[in-house]
Amino acid sequence: MQQQTQQQAQQQWFLGQPHNCLRTRCTLDRARRAAQPERGNTLTLCRSGPSATAISPTVAAGDCCTFYMRVLLSEQRQSRLCHVPSRQVSLKVMYALIRDDWYATGTGLQVLAEEGGVAVKFSVDRQSGELRCRDEAVPLPSDADDGGDAVLLLELGIFSDDVQSAMLVFDEPSD
Repeated sequence: MQQQTQQQAQQQWFLGQPHNCLRTRCTLDRARRAAQPERGNTLTLCRSGPSATAISPTVAAGDCCTFYMRVLLSEQRQSRLCHVPSRQVSLKVMYALIRDDWYATGTGLQVLAEEGGVAVKFSVDRQSGELRCRDEAVPLPSDADDGGDAVLLLELGIFSDDVQSAMLVFDEPSD
């Protein structure tokens, strides 16, 4: 039972700091175990600080993984302008290999998600070398399938400057 719980925890999204945990598989596993879980598959992503990046379950070489994410709600900073806050949240989805130079191995795209809306589907296919969300796709770097594991990183995007935090829920990945 304890081994099954540990395996489930290792395969959930968690909040972490990529520069601290993506250098090796060991540091990633340690960070994943130390992460404080929220309710179920729910994470609160913040604009900055230790809760600024959501890190996916690992994607092994040659694998394809699909993830579904919904924005439950978001908190926006007060603006001096009297405008109605947007219900759309911009998210940056990035691909990174787990290795010492992880920051140089990635690619990414921007995703718009509606607060309280339907799930956003995004996938990474390490065999065909593609990161995809809806109709948008970007190629993975040429060394994207070097035999090591990879993860997806999710942060608040550039098109949502007023958003300070967003509560996200992740559905189970499918292969």
